[in-house]
Amino acid sequence: MKKLLLSFILLIALSVVTNAQRIYFCANYTEAGEPISPGSLWNIEPSGGFVYVLFQSGGPVINSNLNFHISKLSGNDYVAFDVKSVTPTAGSNWALLDYKFMSEGDYRFIVKDVDNNELAKEYVSIKLKSSTTSSTTTTDNTNSSSTMYYTYSSVKAGTAVDNITGYITNEGSNFKLNKDGSTLCFKVSNAPKTLGTTKLIVDVYKMSSAGKYEFFETLNYNIADLDWTYFKYTIANPGSYKLKVYNGQSVWINDCLITVTKK
Repeated sequence: MKKLLLSFILLIALSVVTNAQRIYFCANYTEAGEPISPGSLWNIEPSGGFVYVLFQSGGPVINSNLNFHISKLSGNDYVAFDVKSVTPTAGSNWALLDYKFMSEGDYRFIVKDVDNNELAKEYVSIKLKSSTTSSTTTTDNTNSSSTMYYTYSSVKAGTAVDNITGYITNEGSNFKLNKDGSTLCFKVSNAPKTLGTTKLIVDVYKMSSAGKYEFFETLNYNIADLDWTYFKYTIANPGSYKLKVYNGQSVWINDCLITVTKK
């Protein structure tokens, strides 16, 4: 009964457009600069351990060096700890730092351009690996700070979602565009586990004429921490879209691909 009552508050807050420049801490990365197994909690050997720090510009090509400013929490304040300069690959919109942590603690990373403008900020916790930990990164599928937590997740689109049953009306990937735009519903499920977050971050990409997905906008949704939720998104123009869904810690949950055509 409690779960049924909570389902009425699945959609709580208004979505807000934000900057898609973002930092990920990940175990690996794709050739397109997408993070693989991102997370905000990592275990390292006593002798130290490497973690990839991936910065995405959100679309624009990066034409100059970037500086990664690293601070470490000491008491109640983050104290300057290290600075690393990174030269992105020519023509890319992402940059990578393979950073070696030598001690546990809470760290803050700020990426700045050559004019010292802050582009993105993110936090990560580093812990020493115990004898029972089998890898450098935490892969605990009970911890939502790791993408492993969302191994069985899904993001599905439709024209409506029932608040009680979760049934998706007209579920699919191809939709028709109404005169004033089409509002679609996207169901995010992680059953039988809860979503492990009270916030969703959704990066929307639209396919360009060159056949590549280009960043369009970022949305934030406040949600109840159940095993599924849904959000609404209105599309004004025809095209192919990719929605990348993350939890409130910027840990990737899953993607949804849709195409919207004129009636």
